[in-house]
Amino acid sequence: MKHQIAFHNAPSDWFEALPLGNGSYGAMAWYRDRCLTISLNHYAVYYLHGMPLTHTQRGVYEPIAAYEQRMRENERDYRQEPFRNYRKSLWPAADVVREAGTGHLGTSHPHSGQIELYFSEALDDADNTCLRLDIEQALLTLTIRKGQKRLTVTARVLQGTDVLLLEAEQTEKLLERAVVRYPLRRGHEGYVCRYSTLGSGTAAVQTSFPTPDGGRQELAAVLTGQGAELHPASGDRWAALELTEAPVRISFAVSVQLLREMGAAEAAEQNRRVLETADSWKAAHAAHWEDFFSRSRVFLPDLFLERLWYYNQYILACCSGRKGPHPEQACGLNGLWDVRQPTIWGSMWYWDINIQAAFWGVFSSNHLELAEAFCDGFLAYVPMAEQRAEDFYHTTGYAIDYPHEFYNCIGPWCAQFLWWYYERTGDLDFLRNKAYPVFQKQIEFIRNIAKWDEARQCWYIYPDIAPEQGPVARNSTITLAVIRYLLLFTLRAGRILGEDREVLCGYAKFLKELPPYPTAQAEVYGTILRDSETAPAILELRHPSLLMPIYPAGLIDASAPDALRALGENTVRFAQNHTELGVFPFGWIAAAAARMGMGNTAIRVLYEQGLDCILRANGMGAEETDRFINHCILEFGYNYPPFMMEPVGEIPAVVNEMLLQSRKGAIHVFPAIPDGSGDRRGDAYTMEPLTKLREDCFPDWRDCAFENLMTDRGFLVSAARREGRVRYVKLRSTLGGKALLCLPEGWETCAATCEGVPTSCRIANGYCVLDTAAGSEYLLCPDSAAEAGAAEPAEDRGAQAPISYISHTGRRVFAGKDELTEIVKALDDGLFDRYVDNVRGHKIAPYCFSFGVPNGERKPIAEVRYAPADQSEKRFLKITAESAFRTAVGYGFAAQGTLAAQDGGRTNCLLQDCLCGTDPAAFDVDLPDGRYTLLLVCGGADQATETTVSCGGVTASAAAKPGCYGLLRMTVSHRGPEPLRLSITAGGQPWCVNLLLIQKDAAYL
Repeated sequence: MKHQIAFHNAPSDWFEALPLGNGSYGAMAWYRDRCLTISLNHYAVYYLHGMPLTHTQRGVYEPIAAYEQRMRENERDYRQEPFRNYRKSLWPAADVVREAGTGHLGTSHPHSGQIELYFSEALDDADNTCLRLDIEQALLTLTIRKGQKRLTVTARVLQGTDVLLLEAEQTEKLLERAVVRYPLRRGHEGYVCRYSTLGSGTAAVQTSFPTPDGGRQELAAVLTGQGAELHPASGDRWAALELTEAPVRISFAVSVQLLREMGAAEAAEQNRRVLETADSWKAAHAAHWEDFFSRSRVFLPDLFLERLWYYNQYILACCSGRKGPHPEQACGLNGLWDVRQPTIWGSMWYWDINIQAAFWGVFSSNHLELAEAFCDGFLAYVPMAEQRAEDFYHTTGYAIDYPHEFYNCIGPWCAQFLWWYYERTGDLDFLRNKAYPVFQKQIEFIRNIAKWDEARQCWYIYPDIAPEQGPVARNSTITLAVIRYLLLFTLRAGRILGEDREVLCGYAKFLKELPPYPTAQAEVYGTILRDSETAPAILELRHPSLLMPIYPAGLIDASAPDALRALGENTVRFAQNHTELGVFPFGWIAAAAARMGMGNTAIRVLYEQGLDCILRANGMGAEETDRFINHCILEFGYNYPPFMMEPVGEIPAVVNEMLLQSRKGAIHVFPAIPDGSGDRRGDAYTMEPLTKLREDCFPDWRDCAFENLMTDRGFLVSAARREGRVRYVKLRSTLGGKALLCLPEGWETCAATCEGVPTSCRIANGYCVLDTAAGSEYLLCPDSAAEAGAAEPAEDRGAQAPISYISHTGRRVFAGKDELTEIVKALDDGLFDRYVDNVRGHKIAPYCFSFGVPNGERKPIAEVRYAPADQSEKRFLKITAESAFRTAVGYGFAAQGTLAAQDGGRTNCLLQDCLCGTDPAAFDVDLPDGRYTLLLVCGGADQATETTVSCGGVTASAAAKPGCYGLLRMTVSHRGPEPLRLSITAGGQPWCVNLLLIQKDAAYL
């Protein structure tokens, strides 16, 4: 398949680094200025500075009576006054607004070091540079070519040993030295680094840092080389291996060790053993990832999204924490990708969707080994949940709100994963000894804290809080849904295990006495689920937690009775338009839309509220990009927003829900496929003239397929859809038992074979019913002569995926880069909107100028790249060599000497032509007083250019090779009646101007 994330002839940085990992040891790589930088993280080090297990927050063991008293004293009528900040009810004296001027170091954990490979000046102005991650091979490759000179570096984080293996191949001495260092930044007070060399082939940094218990820990990052004579050297902030000869091939091994477990010398010896047997380690690495990606596959008409499906499963596998030193944290909030510190949150097992969302896709993607990481992590907290029940509530069972006060959905929400794991594995020992006791203890606790409403003859939960949202409520929808689902699957588990009938009757009676979900009438949407009984009908949502009955609990779906189905659809549309933008709400809403069969809504939310906002150029999600900044980090601009794990699980989960669903034991293939028609019902996007709606629809998934996606009863399902018709369905039965397939649209009957031999099935009420044997594979077709197989996809299918697409605001979203990416992003920033929280800010660009030949004289474009969105080229005023300043228009050249227009006929209508000169020129623009940002694109000429622009006391320069572009950004202050003047001069080469955007930042009024 060969899916890739690649940077072609484009530098990269830490905020778009490419990930490698083996589950516990990870690396992120970027390249710029002849240096390949690889930042290292290891969970054994990362979690030493933090808590070994997530303990509860402030006041958690204060008697519950004190909380109840405070809530009575601070009670609000939330139906009249929406008040999300429930903390004021719990802690009215707490200052929940940070004092102005105070800094925040975040809760970063210690990283493990950094490797830097420095290359020769002979590679300056290289002909071709590419940093590429081959996803299915888990292989990073840097290739640099200049004339006959060629350098290739590959990097792998090996399986079975915590070693980063680097291999370089060169035509001459192009790799000069390898450096290991431990960058110390803000928040690293008390850290002490000691650099050393261990013989001729090893350099190391040993770092000591304080721990919360008052002690210290010490780690070593050890770099060992082989294949050349290496000169070791060290300084105050680095240790290095310098090449003294020019070998064709050279290898390095990098390991990270806690010195209490292994000394630096022992780590160096381990590295040498890996280097001596590198071929076998590489073979094991390749076999591991081949097996991983053979578990399931998807083939989508949207190749950009298809690549993200594979990529995000790869990312989770790289940092899942499975069988690692801290299984209780699993992948945490940021995985192994917290590479620039201080960060904001600190990665750990976050309880209120963050950790759950990261693992939502693993079950349907047939990656039960990753599901084990979640189950192991959750089970590690069972003793503390029991202790909380005793100390805080003075009762028995497992506290369902551990570790956050009154987030009563947390425990049962996590318990869902235990049930799903059993459903797909049939592991009775796991169910009996691990999962079922948790279910029982949670129910025991719930029955102990639930209160009886005599008037309504039902139970209620109070106090109760929808996570991070509030208000302090009675019977939040999410809590009712997770309790109802917990009781349902506990009843099923009890019957499987032969539980006492009286116990099961008690569970069933409690289930029957739960109240219905709270609902409300909402203008535009109709009847919707309400956040809680005491919340206002229209509550702006931080978390779309009222979707829990739909997804992931599956208590409401597209097969529900009409009234319940309408309730689900209305609620999805409400959440779509009333939820905070961020790294996780979009996936929850899109998955719920898919569960309701709303494929067009699902794909639109996935893109417009998710990918359009959160993707960085490495294809990973973060809370701040060039197009968006999340509400919750607005006050923390002095920290570094790390990559987040929630979208890593949500993106595959949404795609899987669109392709395959299990509803009450029935298999539905292609249940929520976009049909290309779009879906704007209930749309709350503003219709202001400056706001661009997506005018084109998402593609029709007429042709798509998947292999080995897993249902809730252990069936591995493969299916293909061609020209809008399902051609076949394959079932591989891992557990045996009855399979129930909802007949795809257009199928009136069904023919079945098992291992090529016809077998019996029956049709009943629109379903195909098939008795299966464990280990057998079945082929189902609409008739016996139907096409039975899928064509093997092209080998380079993944490489055909585009590196960008145009978002709903007109900006481009990248997963990869090329030489034009930064130019395009800069133009987008001057032309199109950006979100701050959910507020969409319009750009004010009074003037956009395009320099070159008259429009009517342009050459045809040979290869269109990055065609402007929404015909934005029409916003540009054409400036030619004859465009002298005229008062009537207020812009033009005041002095220009001799100008030459060039038209390369390449790229697109904005970048194809330019004006060049050797004489100084002055370009004047009449502007009101104010502060302006100027963006100039310089280049595109047939010769090298060197352009210097001075304006408002600010000077900037840009050089460009033939056919390439440079970028200038200047912020200037303009006052007075005279026009704003740009003075343009040449350096050693002619100057060249292609585009000029003048963006208004502020008016001086």
